[in-house]
Amino acid sequence: MYDEVRFITAANLGTSNDDVYVRVQKHEMNLDSKFGGRSLPIRNNMKMTTNEYREFLTHLGSSAEIMKNWLNSDIFHVGVKFPYRPDEFITEVRFDDKSMHIMFAIKEDMTSFLEKKLW
Repeated sequence: MYDEVRFITAANLGTSNDDVYVRVQKHEMNLDSKFGGRSLPIRNNMKMTTNEYREFLTHLGSSAEIMKNWLNSDIFHVGVKFPYRPDEFITEVRFDDKSMHIMFAIKEDMTSFLEKKLW
């Protein structure tokens, strides 16, 4: 299965020396007309039905709050050391009027990276 599901995340950031402290305030799926209106994933090699796909999206959306809490309690609470250059996250930062957009592309071996607790 291949799909693209967008999330909107809001966070407060602060810095001290070479550490960045992040507190995620909001993390939720962005079900706009382009990405939320589909009835099946982009590539459906799993042969999901429309109902199975909707159930998948529902569970994914519900897990966003769990992920927000996990990021705050287990990952970001000690700060992120700079320079920030993990190979498992391809990160892009864009600035718009009154906003900053951080895009992550996550590599397949992200789990092993997080288990090492490099932060």
